[in-house]
Amino acid sequence: MHRLQIFDYEGYANCEHIRSYRPKANCKERILHEAAANLINEAEKPFVIFGQRVILGKAEKEFKAFIGKIG
Repeated sequence: MHRLQIFDYEGYANCEHIRSYRPKANCKERILHEAAANLINEAEKPFVIFGQRVILGKAEKEFKAFIGKIG
């Protein structure tokens, strides 16, 4: 049989800060785009994983163009 034990613990400190999602990157988009493009172009066998957001974002045409460019 289990018994519930209740006690006061005074060592707990409330959380003052939570590291969370940042909606804006701390870098310049152009530099990020160039770095990503270089990595894709240098890949011997590029592998792309995509999801439903391509369809929901109505980006099928752009996605097909991207896949065509990387082969």
